[in-house]
Amino acid sequence: MRGLQAAVLFTAVAAAPTNCTTRCGDISFEYPFGVEPGCYHPGFNLICSSNDTRLFMGDGTVQVLDISIPNSTVRVNATAMAFDPADDVQRGVINATTTWRAAAAADDDGGPFVVSRRNTIALMGCNARVDLRGGDCRHSDNLVSSCTAVCPPVGGGDDAAAHDDGDGGDGHTIAIIDAWNGKCSGVGCCQANIMLGYPSYTIQIKQLQEKNLHSFDFQYIAYITDETLNFTEEIVGRIATPAALPATLDFVIRSNSSCSTPANSTAGGECRSEHSFCEDYKGGGNTLLGYSCVCSEGYRGNPYVAGGCSLG
Repeated sequence: MRGLQAAVLFTAVAAAPTNCTTRCGDISFEYPFGVEPGCYHPGFNLICSSNDTRLFMGDGTVQVLDISIPNSTVRVNATAMAFDPADDVQRGVINATTTWRAAAAADDDGGPFVVSRRNTIALMGCNARVDLRGGDCRHSDNLVSSCTAVCPPVGGGDDAAAHDDGDGGDGHTIAIIDAWNGKCSGVGCCQANIMLGYPSYTIQIKQLQEKNLHSFDFQYIAYITDETLNFTEEIVGRIATPAALPATLDFVIRSNSSCSTPANSTAGGECRSEHSFCEDYKGGGNTLLGYSCVCSEGYRGNPYVAGGCSLG
């Protein structure tokens, strides 16, 4: 979330790094991103695979799909999160919890990356709710988003008996889903917008009908993604469940100073182009996380390098 803006004018501007890698596979990038030491702003380091075909965030585990400096975004391949209901029942656990961090950052604040509000939380499974919780240091457990996926019983008689596991239960287990080849409707799959962006989240799966979970033969799978999840027949049958889906991260230059503070503050120091300005970036709790650099109106390019913004 971007807020206050301030023009950035410097009498002396640091030169852009030279002799730096600016392309890996089909993806091009510039400062503040880089591969070699001295070519990137702290936290913006990238890794190009040994065969120069795939680009990764600095920890080497999250694949980069696209970088947009004008939009201050990075699109990554976000790995699915799988929860096995059978394992949880054996342990007597009703809820399963994991942590999702932007770009798999090792620190709690996520470094320069924040989950964009372009994303959703999605869940595939039966009779379960996914809760997405996040926040700042003061309120770290806010409920940010939630959705529920149900599988109505097939019905009584022969249909229900076909799903009976032989323990004398009512046979109401996994429903046959006829609504595949469409969007998540809440039957077997649900999806909800993420309206508050944070560097990390806690994701909790709550099982709603634990007495029948021992007959489930598939996992709950959760995603943070910027795509609408298409619920296909292959996904219903767990034939082709996506191992990862694209997600969009906002990137920000970390700073405790607002762009509205005097020019000698640290805010805006990375806005190196003459025709650029500093724009505050606030997280989901309206907490100042830092700033982004933007080319002035009528200009376009890279505001993070000297002379990077030119007339468009």
